[in-house]
Amino acid sequence: MNKGEFLKAVTYMGIVFNKEIGKDIIEIWYEFFSEIPANTFKRAIKELAKETKYLPSVQELLDKCSKVQSDKLCYIAQIMYEDGYFHNGVERLSDEHAMRNYEKTLTWLKRGTVPGWLKEDIQEYLERDNQLKIESTERLQIKC
Repeated sequence: MNKGEFLKAVTYMGIVFNKEIGKDIIEIWYEFFSEIPANTFKRAIKELAKETKYLPSVQELLDKCSKVQSDKLCYIAQIMYEDGYFHNGVERLSDEHAMRNYEKTLTWLKRGTVPGWLKEDIQEYLERDNQLKIESTERLQIKC
């Protein structure tokens, strides 16, 4: 996430937790969160706001970002399964085989040991999911 996105999210966090966040803290925190996608960071802030009334520590926020990202990847794996991705092979794979592939994928996601070819496919599904959300938002704006 770029500095502008980070600043916007931290400002949002300050409002949500009713706490002013100083310039020094923002600079230091950016070092920890710069590589986290902006939407993951903001979702983590929203989830923490539902769980606690106190401003989270760096570690709490990093943990929540990790959980949010993990949940998102598991959600994408579920979409891939429903889309028939895990049935793909030289021939269409059985439901049992597809389920084993799906479960292996979840294991790899939890361990952080996802093979490169699967990372590429997950990235395609992530982009497709993001595009669908953008189109849905645009439709809602048009209808209103």
